[in-house]
Amino acid sequence: MAVYLTRDKDYGSLVFLGKIACPGAILLRITPETIDEVHAELARLFQHRTEEELQKLFCAVEPKRHRIRHIPLE
Repeated sequence: MAVYLTRDKDYGSLVFLGKIACPGAILLRITPETIDEVHAELARLFQHRTEEELQKLFCAVEPKRHRIRHIPLE
């Protein structure tokens, strides 16, 4: 199973309205100055969540903050 990584803010709306099936998603809501900043935030997320958990969640990654919601079951 996969986890999608996106910067498309509309993607979350489509997931929660049931318009698309999603195994898990990470929405990057950051405008980093370097790719290292993105990697650092993703590393923080991966320290707190397992791959199995991420496959059931929609995570919005912001600077120093992660908002997490369960994806509704079909």
